[in-house]
Amino acid sequence: MIKLNSLKVILGAFLASSLTLISAGSNAQTFTFSPPDTVNGCTGCTGAITVPSDNGGTPVTNIAEPAFQFNTAITSVTFPGTITTIAPQSFLGAAGITSVIIPDTITSVGFNAFRSNSALTSATIGTGLTSIDNGLFYNDTALTSVIIGSNVLSIGSEAFVNSGLTSVNIPDNVTTIGIQAFANSTSLTSLTLGNSVTTISNSAFANTGLTTITIPASVTLIDAGAFSNIPTLTTVIFLGNRPAIAANAFQGTGVSTINYAQSATGFPGTPISNGTSAILPTITAAPATPTSVPSSTPLTLTLLGGLIGFVAYRNRRKLKKT
Repeated sequence: MIKLNSLKVILGAFLASSLTLISAGSNAQTFTFSPPDTVNGCTGCTGAITVPSDNGGTPVTNIAEPAFQFNTAITSVTFPGTITTIAPQSFLGAAGITSVIIPDTITSVGFNAFRSNSALTSATIGTGLTSIDNGLFYNDTALTSVIIGSNVLSIGSEAFVNSGLTSVNIPDNVTTIGIQAFANSTSLTSLTLGNSVTTISNSAFANTGLTTITIPASVTLIDAGAFSNIPTLTTVIFLGNRPAIAANAFQGTGVSTINYAQSATGFPGTPISNGTSAILPTITAAPATPTSVPSSTPLTLTLLGGLIGFVAYRNRRKLKKT
């Protein structure tokens, strides 16, 4: 026979793991929690939703993995300042969400968290994240704009595979761009790499629409196929010394030469190819230096004085003749 105190403990644990919060209005929404600080589901969540910050006196800090998976009725999500963690795959297949803002208070967003959000067009990643996890925005085909937080240090594998991005600005703090991070984003035509990037991994930008790439001096490795299968790519400029470059890093591109500064070291280095011919390193022409003489130089003053003296002499001769 179960003692009364034991029954109270069991009942208390059950209630704590199944607490709900009901939002009044025409579209009633019931959030479920387990444990009390973690959202693990929602009934009736449609349109624009706001994740609650409080659950019966307990601050809500986490969103669990199954919370909003495959909920296609949600169009946007607002996260309160109490949330610090979004679990892996928590919004997987939420195909109705059109925009995502990850606030600065969130410090962890798991892999595939917003994968296959086919209506997502914009994403803002706050300063709380130091890494973009693997597959975070995988197969978000409508995603055309992303703002990456200034504290991000690494971009995970397949983070933006098959996106609709047209331009990407990698912040200065990022050091590593993962395997296939932006691969198959065929609309991507503009790329700015921050000055701390050291590693561009396998196929990171393969099969995109890039035309020109400037490699910062910080880069030490361009791995296999990093910029492969980009026929539109014709110009590659290195701002520093030659990094380690895989032989097929630029395979399937229109690149025939790469440009580097006269002061750079390590070029030409190990041969690389575009798949049909060798890519030849070429020294970038140094800018011309000004050669004009300033107007206030002694030479100019001397010439001017001589001219004045000549005119005065000629005038005196005319006066004598008259």
